[in-house]
Amino acid sequence: MSRRLRRSHEPPFWLLFGAGGLLAALILPAVVLFTGLIAPLSGRCGDSGLLEHARMLSLLSTPIARLACAGFIALLAWHACHRIYHLCHDLGLRGGAGLRWACYGTAALVSVIGLVLVMGLPHP
Repeated sequence: MSRRLRRSHEPPFWLLFGAGGLLAALILPAVVLFTGLIAPLSGRCGDSGLLEHARMLSLLSTPIARLACAGFIALLAWHACHRIYHLCHDLGLRGGAGLRWACYGTAALVSVIGLVLVMGLPHP
């Protein structure tokens, strides 16, 4: 018997979920630790200016760095929305296509807004 596999929309979303999960687990804690703890405490120790606005903008001076930052934001949004979609499914909220469009549409909207905002930052 030859059974045909049904095509699914899930693989691209699982790919985005996995990439966002990798960033959320490995890179986001380091970013939070640096910007939330290490840099502010180093300012108290005499090295002020570590998080100055001009210095942070200079990190995003190249288009590649800006795209990386926008991609970081987008992948974290896709990861979060995929988790929310499957959480709703696990809780018994079977919204069907409406829930899918709401979750993944929100991720797409956050991705576009992040890209527009990051690419629109002034050049130093």
